[in-house]
Amino acid sequence: MTDIVTNFYSMGIPDEASSGVGIVETFAAGEGHFVLQIVREHHFEKVAELTGNEAWLSDERLATRGGWQEHFETVIRPGIEGWAATMTNREAVSVLSAEGIAAGESNTSRDIVGDEHVAVRHMLVAMERDDGGEPVLVPGNPIKMSRTPEGPETRVPWLGEHTDDVLRAELDLDDDRLADLRSRGVIA
Repeated sequence: MTDIVTNFYSMGIPDEASSGVGIVETFAAGEGHFVLQIVREHHFEKVAELTGNEAWLSDERLATRGGWQEHFETVIRPGIEGWAATMTNREAVSVLSAEGIAAGESNTSRDIVGDEHVAVRHMLVAMERDDGGEPVLVPGNPIKMSRTPEGPETRVPWLGEHTDDVLRAELDLDDDRLADLRSRGVIA
């Protein structure tokens, strides 16, 4: 939206038909994958230089974002993946990011589980199971408040597990009244 408004209304430049927004894709490295975003022409130029694909800069087929889209699988992807073939995803991202290109590692579930930042932020929590089996790894609370303790983490209650406790506390119902409601199907 910002490109359309700025280009057309401020500078009178019409949209390029079916130009797309650019390139936002996952690429293979020698080890792992990475995500790369190229949505500006100067980013495309920088990626061409960094990856040893300077010929792209004089290739008329790649002169527009529409051209990037049209020749992505045949020209651009092989060029970027060829450059990254001898690197890990982290190394490729490091080179690209150092030059201001939006890039990030595409992590596997194993990467995420072993990531020190995920552990420090308690983004994965081992929850005990009622059946005594191995704990289950579940997402932690993503909202972190500086003066609010995070835990304790507890599992979601089973359907009806706390019904009696809640009705006793909130409505002051006794065991006889709860039994009556249960016998009539009002509560489970």
